[in-house]
Amino acid sequence: PKPQNPKTPKPLYLEYIMDRFEIFGTIHEGSYGEVKRGWNKFSKDPVAVKIMKADFETWEDCVNLNEVKLLRKLDHPSIVQLKEVIWVKSKLNLIFQLMDQNLLEHMALWVGAPFPDFMLKKIMY
Repeated sequence: PKPQNPKTPKPLYLEYIMDRFEIFGTIHEGSYGEVKRGWNKFSKDPVAVKIMKADFETWEDCVNLNEVKLLRKLDHPSIVQLKEVIWVKSKLNLIFQLMDQNLLEHMALWVGAPFPDFMLKKIMY
């Protein structure tokens, strides 16, 4: 990761996140947000931090997002675990368990061959 310019002030919400998590770099950038790799400074668990681009005026706006509502309820070994939902200064950050690869990357390993039924069953059930 690039060293930050000390003369450039960090937003307050980012300081709060940085107090709890060490961020190493970007995993993916999409239209709704950016996912960064990191680890929890206290538990030492690796995490993925999804920083949403949109601003959220209230906590209710955050927890009423379909993604948040669903992931808070789901507990399945084939679904990434949502560990925390952090809302500070209108910014929403979703803290996930860090995975080695996503489903698309995993399926890409089977290029030129049909995706095996046993793998599909393992993912789905």
